[in-house]
Amino acid sequence: MGRITSSVGLATGINIEDTVNKLIELSAKPRELASARKVAIGTQQAAITDLTAVTLGVQLAVRRLKNASIFTKSTITSSSTALTAVTTGAVAAGNYQFTAVRKAQNAQLLSAGVVAKDQPLGAGSFTFRFGGAITEPVSLDALNGGQGVTRGKIRITDRNGDSSVIDLRFAQTIDDVLTAINSADGIEVNASVSGDRLILTDQSGGTSNLRVQEVSGGSTAADLGLANINVAANSATGNDVLRLSNSTALAQLNDGTGLSTRTGVSDLNVTLRDGTSLEIDFNLVGKAATASSATTSAANGVNAQLKLTAKTVGGDYDGVQIQFVDSGNVTAGNEVASYDAQSKILTVDIAAGSTTADNVISAINSTTATSTLFTATTGTGGNGDDLVSLADTATTTGGAAVAARSEKTLGELIATINGVNPAKLKAEISPDGDRIVLTDLSTDTGGTFAVSNTAGGTLAEDLGLTGTASGATLTSDRLQGGLNSPLLRSLNGGRGFGALGEIDLTDRSGATATISLSGAETLDDVIAAIAGSGLGLKAEINAAKNGLQIVDTTGGTASNLIVADGDGTNSATKLGIVGNVADSSVRGTSLNRQTVSEHTLLSDFNAGKGVAKGSFLITDSAGAVGAVNLTQLNATTLGDVIDAINAQSIGVEARINDTGDGIALIDTAGGSSRLKVETVNNSKVVADLHLGTEAVDTTEDGNPAQVISGTTAFTVTLDADDTLTDLVTKINALGANVTASVISDSAGTLRHHLSLVSGISGKAGDLNVDGSSLGLKFQSLSTAQDALLLVGSDASSGRLITSTSNTFENVVDGLNITVSATSTESISVGVTPTSSDIEGAIQTFVDQYNKLRDKIAAYTFYNQDDDTKGTLFGSSDVLRLDSDLSRALTSRFFGSTVRSFNELGISADEEGKLTFDKTRLQARYASDPQGLEKFFSDEEQGFATKVDAVLEKLVGRTNSTFVNRAATLQRQLEDTTKRIDSLTLSLNKERERLTLQFYNMELAISKIKNSLTAIESIKYINPDGTTS
Repeated sequence: MGRITSSVGLATGINIEDTVNKLIELSAKPRELASARKVAIGTQQAAITDLTAVTLGVQLAVRRLKNASIFTKSTITSSSTALTAVTTGAVAAGNYQFTAVRKAQNAQLLSAGVVAKDQPLGAGSFTFRFGGAITEPVSLDALNGGQGVTRGKIRITDRNGDSSVIDLRFAQTIDDVLTAINSADGIEVNASVSGDRLILTDQSGGTSNLRVQEVSGGSTAADLGLANINVAANSATGNDVLRLSNSTALAQLNDGTGLSTRTGVSDLNVTLRDGTSLEIDFNLVGKAATASSATTSAANGVNAQLKLTAKTVGGDYDGVQIQFVDSGNVTAGNEVASYDAQSKILTVDIAAGSTTADNVISAINSTTATSTLFTATTGTGGNGDDLVSLADTATTTGGAAVAARSEKTLGELIATINGVNPAKLKAEISPDGDRIVLTDLSTDTGGTFAVSNTAGGTLAEDLGLTGTASGATLTSDRLQGGLNSPLLRSLNGGRGFGALGEIDLTDRSGATATISLSGAETLDDVIAAIAGSGLGLKAEINAAKNGLQIVDTTGGTASNLIVADGDGTNSATKLGIVGNVADSSVRGTSLNRQTVSEHTLLSDFNAGKGVAKGSFLITDSAGAVGAVNLTQLNATTLGDVIDAINAQSIGVEARINDTGDGIALIDTAGGSSRLKVETVNNSKVVADLHLGTEAVDTTEDGNPAQVISGTTAFTVTLDADDTLTDLVTKINALGANVTASVISDSAGTLRHHLSLVSGISGKAGDLNVDGSSLGLKFQSLSTAQDALLLVGSDASSGRLITSTSNTFENVVDGLNITVSATSTESISVGVTPTSSDIEGAIQTFVDQYNKLRDKIAAYTFYNQDDDTKGTLFGSSDVLRLDSDLSRALTSRFFGSTVRSFNELGISADEEGKLTFDKTRLQARYASDPQGLEKFFSDEEQGFATKVDAVLEKLVGRTNSTFVNRAATLQRQLEDTTKRIDSLTLSLNKERERLTLQFYNMELAISKIKNSLTAIESIKYINPDGTTS
């Protein structure tokens, strides 16, 4: 049951609450002082935080002055809206000349028409791919041994006397030259290619000379092999312009698929006529100098071997030969060792038939002349107990440091071959400029001169050196195709066709012929052989640009057009041109030109879109799983990916696929499950490598196998009732960067067309389409082409560069050019340095510094009139900030031509605030930009470096003055708060105690009063019982 209390004592009349409050008020003085201190600390903390923030603003402004980019700012002007430029870094000032030759363009193809878009096309397949045409015209820059072609103009005069100036200033490839000549107005001359030469054919019917002349003193005609053509004939053949040279990049060989050299192992084994052999190692791994050593060739086995090791590191003791002699003057255990430094021969006199390896080791190690230079030990795995033979020998190697070597050009490759043993083997480029020739310089003792691969390699085939030598000479196959023709060994996925032989031909007039292809090395050779058959036939590239087409030109109908194998080489079958048709042409199948190799960069793969980083899992048919992480591997080439897959402990082999356009995975586990590849974490890597398709059942080396082909070609299969609309849907569903649609004419019977637009800009997005099984032929509406820019004002001395987009990056270091329209005249781009970014950075610093000065003044003022002070008046921390920063600003810099702020128009007024005169800064920048930059951004003594260091000590995150001060104030604030809380708790307890005491007093007094009343009420009782 609660008590009824009153603030006024009932017994005493004392106001208990007021009395207790007054008593507590006296006791609360310490808490009031603590609360006042807390407010003061909080005010200081807020001031320190504010001052820190403003100082950090100064530091950020200072750090911007260390940024090199503000000193490389330039203003860019262009003399034409056809071309714009932006800077991405420092650009040398000046006027640059460019010509916007052409813009980038996406490929667009349009099919022949069909009756209705919903009418069945019939069962069949539709295939398309980016690039990979069977012929790729040679770049003009690759001609003349890599010296290229000077761009300019030539004049051609036909035999009718008519002339035309051919503008080749912007030609990129040999096809550009052919197109320019064949489309020239005013002359009737046709240009074509035969092997490595241009051919001009006059079609005018005139009798004057066919002539080619330079224009304006150029050398373009000469560089094209057409100089001095002035003939009274209808045809003129130019000089050979496609030749190998020492500067030819190895990556250009074999139609751009390069050579398969390996690292860390030898690549070729060359056997010589003297019975010896040489191993050739390309991509040599470097090594540091070590001690030379050699192990003897022990006729009596490993226990008779001894190893000799030089005691000093380096090549001085490479080439030391160990030899054994028997003078008849020594006995076993008393062998004599000696060393001839001039001949580098270490000789041990032994007792033949009695001396063991241990005896020799003891002799070498105990003889001063040899033991100071060498240490002898038993051979690896031997015990030294068996007898040495006089025939045993060894020559020390491996001491000298070896520099790493990576051959990039044909000249470097030849130099490596020639350096193996110059006395025995010589390599050089063949006189026709298409091959390399090896010459055996050794003495012929009946051995065979031949080249073979070392284990696991393919370089002998890549170099075409697997043929038979003619005496001391071994000539390689042709190492590059023609001007617009691939090597036959680049076809069939890079495996070639092996030996070709005879083909039987019958034209439609009934005439027959047999041609031999035994000497053919390029596709052009095949085409020429068919054209030279004497029949009314010609061979050309088919509409899909992936194979041949044999065309009858007789117009006859007496016989079918027949192309058949002529012998057991099955040459027509290999070339995909077997046919027996009552038609004017036989369309050949795809010849699968190899477009990638182990050396193909991942960034170039996939039509130039590259391969995403990430991981994928491969599960073989037995259920074993391998994981490949391209990010972790830092893979850069297809070969890196192939090696990573083959390193997995699963039954899967990776290699370049049979079509030569991607990576194939072949299951070797022989299990019952399906081979599959899965991506990890939604990476695009599997799609980019084209490994996400289902495995197909096939045979490999005659055995059943599952294969994921990895082809980069896209194939759509149509059922018998599928229509043009269905075909469009299926193509778009592939997500192959191609947009398919139906374009319909307004009228006509065959008015519905399939349109294909490449989603990849530039030449990389060139579309090659094969719709022959559906009866669809295509014409090009827009040719895939890269943007083309001439750097310089003159094509003959300038440089033509290409870009897949209309933006050219770093044309000049730090300068990007974007083409929005073409131009015929040179466009001037002016680059003028400007100090605007520096001015802005300095002004920001000045403003931030002055803001800091205002804050310091506001927090540290003292007014003696009314004795008022700023929150941080007398603060040693603020004093340090003021003095350290002022000292840093006024100190002189001796590492540059600029010594002080004042030289740049920055000065301090009476209050210490800065002013900035931009005109003085601009003048100094114009006369001495390097000095200005060094003054601010020198890494050791620059203004920004020094001030930043000062500010870091003052307001940096770690152990700085203001951070430490703020932390101290925070601790004081927390301690004071705890003190106040403690005092409050004590006061509350004291209040309760006092209140209780007062109430207890009231209770006591009340009791006393009650007792007094009772006493007063007591009266005397008389004997008679009265109280009076």
